[in-house]
Amino acid sequence: MGTSLLNPAKPFMDLWYRVNRYFPDYKLHLVPFEDDHDGIITELSRLGEKFDFLIGVCDSRTWLSHCNLLPLGRYRKMIAVSREHRLAQKPQIRLEDTPPFYDMSVFNRCAETGNVLLTLECWTEVHPALVSIPVDWDYTISYGLLYSLNPTGDVRRFVETVETTVL
Repeated sequence: MGTSLLNPAKPFMDLWYRVNRYFPDYKLHLVPFEDDHDGIITELSRLGEKFDFLIGVCDSRTWLSHCNLLPLGRYRKMIAVSREHRLAQKPQIRLEDTPPFYDMSVFNRCAETGNVLLTLECWTEVHPALVSIPVDWDYTISYGLLYSLNPTGDVRRFVETVETTVL
């Protein structure tokens, strides 16, 4: 199981404890990786080699060209602001582009500049200098179990077990 700051193992562990009775001879091994925006595609391409699974946010055609996705749910979009930020009653909005995939540099920039960052509820604790604020938007993003485009039999069996017993 791959794990990183932006793709933590806890959602997988929650899933594992719901189906592990079907896999009594299996043990989990957590494999940390760096999820910077340059390296995440390489990590996705190595699913099935470096580790078998990763749980992450995924609505990217680029990502899905490197792996399979079993959708597990949706995360709400939120905003993150520096702990010292004071939102005015009518703040002016100036959009600033970010890299196509978030990494810690995006969160650091938000903390340093005082900008408001569009973020996800699963990342509320990613940066200690930021506070995530829920918003009343009907705007979500899917997340799920990412696995190899050519999964082994064991991986396919796990995915099928999750599909039939959890979803």
